[in-house]
Amino acid sequence: MIPALAALGLMLQTGPALAQPALTSSTPAAVAPGKTIDLVLTGQKLDDPLQIWSSFPAKIELVPLAEPKPGQTQRTVKVTLEAGVPVGIGGLMVSTAEGVSDPLLLLVDDLPTVADNGQNQSFAQAQEIPTLAAVDGVSDGSRFDYYKINVQSGQRVAVEVFAGRLGESYDPVLRLLDANGKQLMLADDDPGLGSDCRFAHTFQAPGQYVLEVRDNQYRPGGRYRLRVGDFPLAISTFPLAGKAGTTAKFTFTGPGVDAIPAVDVAVPNGVAG
Repeated sequence: MIPALAALGLMLQTGPALAQPALTSSTPAAVAPGKTIDLVLTGQKLDDPLQIWSSFPAKIELVPLAEPKPGQTQRTVKVTLEAGVPVGIGGLMVSTAEGVSDPLLLLVDDLPTVADNGQNQSFAQAQEIPTLAAVDGVSDGSRFDYYKINVQSGQRVAVEVFAGRLGESYDPVLRLLDANGKQLMLADDDPGLGSDCRFAHTFQAPGQYVLEVRDNQYRPGGRYRLRVGDFPLAISTFPLAGKAGTTAKFTFTGPGVDAIPAVDVAVPNGVAG
């Protein structure tokens, strides 16, 4: 998906570099299979007529401007995905008569989105979230973000942060703390993710626990998406590739992938576009 996205970006960038539109972020940072979501795009020169392309199959409707004047920095689009669209990293690009933007990376995510409330910079003020949720957060530099979850005895919870994989300048560090602030888990760079991090933990005792998220370099403004749920943490497939024009069988490696059956994938002869 991503190589094709990059190739399309190179082919379509025909306008002057300084005049073309730009995308810097979206709110929320994900779209959901089987749902229609209002996505607010932030950037520069998002003027009409504006065309939008996505790397994932979707119906995208541009909400008309109340005041169609030059220099628009925000646009709202309604994005509808079919239920069968797989979870993963996708991208959006916009174009005007002035050129085509670079791709904006975002997630196709089946977890409900929760916004960072901006008041959770201490252990005592940790923001309560469900154990099936994703949080769109922003780094406050040297002030960390805290989220509390309630779990049952024997419950497995997987946690991961998307930042570097979405092109964000945010180097996440995750900590799991008990109700007294004692560290139970620490996750930094992951061998399968680069600078992003993740872990899974099975809780022996029920109660309230806290997730601490911070930028390893204490830089403000970086965006991240924290995912909390009960999902496998696959690191890679085996084999790493399939021969074009054949059906290849893939298994997975990583924590909690034992229950995932092997999958047969029809590898195309070529990539459209």
